[in-house]
Amino acid sequence: MLGQTRAAFEILVVDDGSTDDTCAMLACEFPQVQVHRIAHAGQGAARNVGIAQARGDAIAFLDSDDLWDARFIECTSAALENSSRAGFAYCDYGMFEESRTLNAQMLAREHKQGGDLFPQLLESDFLCTGALLIRRECFETVGAFDPALPPVEDWDMWLRLARQYQATCVDAPLVHIRVNSAHASRNPQIVYARNLELVRKLRREFPDDARRFRRELRRHEKQFHLALANYFRVKRRPLPALKHYAYFFAARILG
Repeated sequence: MLGQTRAAFEILVVDDGSTDDTCAMLACEFPQVQVHRIAHAGQGAARNVGIAQARGDAIAFLDSDDLWDARFIECTSAALENSSRAGFAYCDYGMFEESRTLNAQMLAREHKQGGDLFPQLLESDFLCTGALLIRRECFETVGAFDPALPPVEDWDMWLRLARQYQATCVDAPLVHIRVNSAHASRNPQIVYARNLELVRKLRREFPDDARRFRRELRRHEKQFHLALANYFRVKRRPLPALKHYAYFFAARILG
């Protein structure tokens, strides 16, 4: 982060209840970095602390195990400066494992157009948290991350942003996401259950959009209920499996 070609005028680290010497090391080695330590509350809550403490006109997030290309701030800042209608800029990203590149570029061509991303984001969460630079004023409009939706609080945030603001895209992989055991260990039951909660939240808070994109939301409901049903079937838990199969078939009937 300190090697950016355009100097980051403010660097904040939110320590989400670590048990090592992170805070002491940062204070000693990087005195220019602001460190805020909180009791462990999850990524959404930690990012909200960063948003509240930040003083810049634009905000970006970088998880502790991921890396920015040296040009990330320069390129995304320029994209925002050249697109006054855009509320946020985003770029492509790659995936790596230790010293091995897994995928150099992750975004499909149709996801690099910018503009109104809301319909595309309803289809899938193709954005990467570390790949966005967001105008500060956007958070004043759409609110903070929802800490009740881990690990899909980022998808929830991108949907709320895209409802209100246009996007501009930098067609370059300026973020490198480390694939590690934390990614592999996510409980699929929790992921699909939270996805269903997000669909319900969309229906509740944005009824006009829910009616407009009824087919897309119904498709997600079928997909997530079927995934949960299959998960519980494999785990030999017949009652929750049957419940989600019932929801799945009911959603199919409703179309």
